[in-house]
Amino acid sequence: MNSQMSVIHHYVDKNVEKFNKDTIYFRDRHSILEQIVSYCKAFEVVEYVKFLGLEYEDDESKTIDYNNVFIEETRAIEVKIKFEVNFKGEKEIIERIVYVPKLINNWHFKINGVNYFPIYQLIDKAIFADPKYYSLKTLLMPMRFKHKKTFIKEYSNMEEPEKIHTEEFLLYLFKVAINYLYYFFAKFGYKDTLKFFGFGDEDDIVFHEYNEDEDYSEVSETHKIFFLNNRKRKFMCLVNKNKFNNDTLYFIYSLIDIMSKHYNENKINDNKYWLKILGAIFTKSTNNQIDKANKVLFSLERIMSEESKRLIDEIPEEDKQDTYTTLRWMIYTYNKNKYIDNMSLDSKRLQCYEYILYPLLKLFSNATTRIMNTRNLTLKTITGVFNIKKNFFIKRMIRNELIRYKGSVNNFDLFNCALKITFKNTRGSGEISDKYRGIHPSFIGCIDLITSSASDPGMSGCISPFAKISDNGIFETK
Repeated sequence: MNSQMSVIHHYVDKNVEKFNKDTIYFRDRHSILEQIVSYCKAFEVVEYVKFLGLEYEDDESKTIDYNNVFIEETRAIEVKIKFEVNFKGEKEIIERIVYVPKLINNWHFKINGVNYFPIYQLIDKAIFADPKYYSLKTLLMPMRFKHKKTFIKEYSNMEEPEKIHTEEFLLYLFKVAINYLYYFFAKFGYKDTLKFFGFGDEDDIVFHEYNEDEDYSEVSETHKIFFLNNRKRKFMCLVNKNKFNNDTLYFIYSLIDIMSKHYNENKINDNKYWLKILGAIFTKSTNNQIDKANKVLFSLERIMSEESKRLIDEIPEEDKQDTYTTLRWMIYTYNKNKYIDNMSLDSKRLQCYEYILYPLLKLFSNATTRIMNTRNLTLKTITGVFNIKKNFFIKRMIRNELIRYKGSVNNFDLFNCALKITFKNTRGSGEISDKYRGIHPSFIGCIDLITSSASDPGMSGCISPFAKISDNGIFETK
């Protein structure tokens, strides 16, 4: 018997893959307080707001008044968040106290005497592409392009123009979808925008008035020839063939599109010209166009906050210096990113505390939009957005469908709650395509392939205890 046991122990020690404790206790590798700090810092996108930090107390005997706040026992951390609001010389310090649920025994929360456990959520990484949208997720709002197939005609052979298929990209921000070059021209001007996108030489892109009597055969040897859709006079856009490729084609189409509407050889190098055009898109007041355009640019630039840069690891450092470099990267890498397999774990990441604290992020996001669109803004209007009660998170957690009642009676929590996972997105709604209810080869060794729900098939599962997951929630696929 002893010999048999020694053989078994020897075999187990040498040949059996063991449970991965880092995966089982993945929640312990993250701090819910650090997530709150990230969301609060993201609100600094509003120029009048500065996050001053937070203080916390995790001893409930010193903080919670159960008679006034909760009915039954609740385990929570008392968190005090501080902001400074500075508007036109007026300052006010805002302090708000909220209760944040405390993780008990690694896996569950105790709220009003009931044990709940947060299941993991598998979401898309920062870059997401589908037939309608091409998006980059940031903390407060996504930078989203609407895109559709289109074409332009190239006239190197004037008699038989060539139809070049491409995509039209409209940047969908602030409830308006427009050519993204409006923002770049208003910020940098025409010439510097061309340099920014890699067309720095004078002969890279040239606009020329068309003359029917002129021979363009020599020009067509070095440049691609396009026409602007200008009804008064026909202008040509000449693009150096050395700079024309599948990646730059999207920029060239956008340039021809915006110049077809606004080309004026005497004004295109004037920043105020483009500021007025951008402002006119967002306001009907002719006296307020430049001021409005500057506010829009300010809001655009603050989308790519330091916290967003830190969380987005798909983009090289040099391409996420600011919002403009990131947008350029998105346009020039679309050909690669459009083939992202949205079902593969390689394009997913795991999260838990983010959706628990999402109500705070949503509050700040809505407040950002409201402040930006308020005409007669006051200090009181800004401070009024901090309408946060002590049980702000607790109430919303109980209603969150990803916070489940812990019904285990034998304390065997590993598969019942510790490793539960969902593919649902709490921020979206509507029917989920059958495509996203299926399984993917990358799930092997990472996610249980047979766990399903009769009421919502394909939307829930269980993480394999053998899976390997990085600190930022990325699965190591086989």
